[in-house]
Amino acid sequence: MLTLVAAGAVLCGCTPSTSSSGSTTAAAATTSAAATTAAPASSAATTATSAATTATTTSAPATSAGLGKCLASQLTATLGAGSGSGAGHAYPVLVLTNSGSTACTVRGYPGVSFVGNGTGTQLGAAATREAAGIPITTLTLAPGAAAHAQLSITMAGNYDATTCKPKAADGLRVYPPDETHSVFVATTTYTACQSTSIVLLIVRPLQAGAA
Repeated sequence: MLTLVAAGAVLCGCTPSTSSSGSTTAAAATTSAAATTAAPASSAATTATSAATTATTTSAPATSAGLGKCLASQLTATLGAGSGSGAGHAYPVLVLTNSGSTACTVRGYPGVSFVGNGTGTQLGAAATREAAGIPITTLTLAPGAAAHAQLSITMAGNYDATTCKPKAADGLRVYPPDETHSVFVATTTYTACQSTSIVLLIVRPLQAGAA
């Protein structure tokens, strides 16, 4: 009888290889699932690399332009006659000239204040800004080129001396736009008010040329 059972098993193909085949199929399925799961990580890495490449490409034009803001160290400041004076006011023009060897840009308002005491000490309030309808634009200054800003200076004599506390100025301290370093314009033409409650200076946006 045992012989007949063994023979039946052979005839129906029920051998140990069937169980082995089932194990192999399960392993293959596991490998396929792992590969499928890993795929998004590879895709994410590719996306991140692509994004980094795009960011680099986007920033390239700004770098290739090679034009930075004009620093105080490459500018010379002078006062032009402007439209003269009258009725207790003066209207000189502040001129910033690129005295460096490379082009640079300026945009907006310079900072302006009176200084004195022979030490560069600020006298009174700094200039306030007045747009006066002048558009704010980025100006490129080649070496030797200039930009100008109209100033309005109220004479200290228009105010009560007790309130103003007048003091002869040695000149003007000028900060180019977006700069933390300044240039000095020597002039003894003006008297400042030491009181910060009185504003004598008004400055308008920079415009192209030396006026």
